[in-house]
Amino acid sequence: MQFALSQGASVIVFENLKDWKPKAGKKRSPLKQRFHGWLHQLWVQLTENKFVEMRGKVELVCPRGTSSWAYDGSGQLKRSQDNYTLATFQSGKRYHADLNSSQNITARHWAHLLKLAYRNGRQLSSSQSSGSKSRMPITLSHLWEGEAAHVRPAS
Repeated sequence: MQFALSQGASVIVFENLKDWKPKAGKKRSPLKQRFHGWLHQLWVQLTENKFVEMRGKVELVCPRGTSSWAYDGSGQLKRSQDNYTLATFQSGKRYHADLNSSQNITARHWAHLLKLAYRNGRQLSSSQSSGSKSRMPITLSHLWEGEAAHVRPAS
């Protein structure tokens, strides 16, 4: 929180994992046990209580697709079998998976503030037809596209 304040941040954004349940893994998988020992909601609540005292705000965004889609809009990621923290983009670029996720979480928050997406991370439709609407969740590349649409060349 001190780092966020020193950088001038007024909002800290988390994924809303309140009702998240891990999928069944391999036989005798400790995934459920590890998740429940992690106490995500307690961490969010403690951060919110402390940050509100410092005049900050904590926001929650929908987690769907934040870690499985590339921030640059190139598509779904493939995780390395040897090092799960590395993700390979469709273009072949290798990137840290958690950093990719954090960029998508931030993008989802900004997309909601800029009215480019709903709170649950789905894109706002540009027309009544559902055929043209992308099924890809909001990523950082959507903000880049929105910024490019607002920039007009000087005549």
